[in-house]
Amino acid sequence: MSYFRLFLWPFAWLYGLCMRFRNLLYDKKIYSIYHTCIPSIGIGNLTVGGTGKTPLVAYLIEKLAREHHLYVVSRGYKRQSIGMIWCDKNTHVTPTLIGDEPYMLYKKFSHHNIHWIIHHDRAQALQKIACEAPPQKKKLILLDDVYQHRRIAIQHHILLTDYARLFTKDFMLPYGRLREPRKGAHRAQMILVTKCPEDMPLHVAEKIQKKISAYCKKPFPPIFFAKINYQKPQTLTPHAVWRKNVLLITGIAQPDPLVMYCKKNFTLLGHLAFADHHWFSKRDFIEIQQHFLKNRCAKKCILTTEKDSVRILHHPLFQSMLGHLPIFFLPIKMTLLFEQALFDHTIQQMTHQ
Repeated sequence: MSYFRLFLWPFAWLYGLCMRFRNLLYDKKIYSIYHTCIPSIGIGNLTVGGTGKTPLVAYLIEKLAREHHLYVVSRGYKRQSIGMIWCDKNTHVTPTLIGDEPYMLYKKFSHHNIHWIIHHDRAQALQKIACEAPPQKKKLILLDDVYQHRRIAIQHHILLTDYARLFTKDFMLPYGRLREPRKGAHRAQMILVTKCPEDMPLHVAEKIQKKISAYCKKPFPPIFFAKINYQKPQTLTPHAVWRKNVLLITGIAQPDPLVMYCKKNFTLLGHLAFADHHWFSKRDFIEIQQHFLKNRCAKKCILTTEKDSVRILHHPLFQSMLGHLPIFFLPIKMTLLFEQALFDHTIQQMTHQ
């Protein structure tokens, strides 16, 4: 442990004290909370960094969109617009307008009649939905990254924690990665451990369940385990031929699982790692070109994530600088390790309460 991290411990203690006091004010109803009569499911985590929220949102949309008039609320992290954005399948939007993750989901589910509301103030977003939603429809609101957004009353919280970075082993910012103390898990109606190894044995899952339950109130919420399934690479450039010799480009919070997957299934020629939600510049594109062209391997391609692909593809310099290169993205899906039917049944129950 570095001396610098020890120096951060008092600040983490102070930050944790502030978050405990803030939560107490909401628990005692001293701070006002906005309530809506429309059923709602909130998705979030206790830590900073990627825990797999977007694959879960995609999973829920796929399961629920056909039976519900669905509203998906997101802050549109690092979007280059201001104010509230309300859009549906007939609206022309871009990644810069609504953010890369909402745009990726918007395109993936463009065949569904889903309303997307992008706003940093979720209470205002819910008020807008309450005014606009047709009364005769079976409605449902999905809210992304709202576990600490306590100004709104969400009927069902799904708390995510990364298998490799369980919140039970973490500490408060800036010493660790926790946004609030571990006991914040008691507000969750379901807990999902994400990015689990495909071959994780049941006894390991039971051990993790026991550790997580120590921070929850009785009756304990159901705890499920999920893995990431990488799909067939999809091309971004016409006539590109897929090759297993890849230069990996990432702008995500936790690229390690993807790097491990590429090393196991492909030949990794290199990895250019950018910050999460990174908006690529001309200089970045030049760097990508140079790294790709200097490698002497004849049969090669560029591989990136689906989230990164929307920022690359919609860049104004994409066609002139990278459009001639074979660029692919790797779609992902979330899959339950155990009790798939019970998980789906629990989700369906949430929509009826």
